[in-house]
Amino acid sequence: FIAILPLLGLGGVQLFKAEITGPQKDKITPRVRETAKRLWLLYVAFTATLTVCLWLAGMSGYDALNHAFTTTSTGGFSTHNTGVAHFQSPTIDYILIFFMALSSVNFSLHYRFLILRDKAALFSTELKWYLSILLIASVVITFTIWEPGTQGTLEDSFRESLFTVICTASSTGFTNVDYMPWSVGAHFIIILLMVMGGMSGSTAGGLKCIRIVASMKQLAKELKQVVHPNALLTVKADDHSIPANIINAIWGFIFLYFFVFATLTLILVYQDLDLISASTAAFSALSNIGPAFGELGPYDNYAELTGTSKTVLCGAMLLGRLEFYTVLVILTPEYWRK
Repeated sequence: FIAILPLLGLGGVQLFKAEITGPQKDKITPRVRETAKRLWLLYVAFTATLTVCLWLAGMSGYDALNHAFTTTSTGGFSTHNTGVAHFQSPTIDYILIFFMALSSVNFSLHYRFLILRDKAALFSTELKWYLSILLIASVVITFTIWEPGTQGTLEDSFRESLFTVICTASSTGFTNVDYMPWSVGAHFIIILLMVMGGMSGSTAGGLKCIRIVASMKQLAKELKQVVHPNALLTVKADDHSIPANIINAIWGFIFLYFFVFATLTLILVYQDLDLISASTAAFSALSNIGPAFGELGPYDNYAELTGTSKTVLCGAMLLGRLEFYTVLVILTPEYWRK
């Protein structure tokens, strides 16, 4: 849309700003349309590389192509009812883990590192936080579900945990293992990852890691300001101060996310879903995950939901996929008049 709309005389820059309501608006090139083209080519290269890797790992050409499509886009659909678990291949699991993580990283960082050879991209504030969160969550869940002396090994538990953590945070939603029997603590971590999602500028859904990081830093700043009322404090990311208007936009986005979440949950509860199923389905739809909890776990589906439930979840998925502000901007008459 960003690449095509300028041809119709519509504002690509406004959509670009609405899509990335965080402190990072990396356009790569001065022209938004040219930026979109370069990121698109990078996207195609990732998809092609993943297709070859999955084919070499034992998938048929058809399965490899389809899973590459749904991994790079973090869509998560599979050609088999049991999802990725159908292949029973640790190699395939690790390949998908790597590319799910890759697709949930800001694509402008990929461009800077792979094309421009800018090593500073590896030290991005959001990237360091994001990878740290994924690693910590994976290790914690591993030792939560691992039972020494049982048939599964520590490596099995780690791979299952890592796969679930990354496919949730990246909003891919592949099915590799049934996490419903896991502990409440593991479930809680997975729900938090649903809300967070991936990085800004990626194909992942969710609030995005940079918004979480910026809001946490803003909270820390406010607490310090109470203790030192005369101090001049700023919120920084990548050694740059985040403007106050961006912080306000982030808090507005977070409020909007949870307001829509509460509304969706209320509607789904009144459509005869239990609270766990309704609330996690709302999170799952808004963050574009797929699987939820309760009646809508990884080996269940949404087929039995009422028409009303499916309709509101469709709207939630659209809002989450396009970012709330993007949809609201497009629906604003002033945007089209401009």
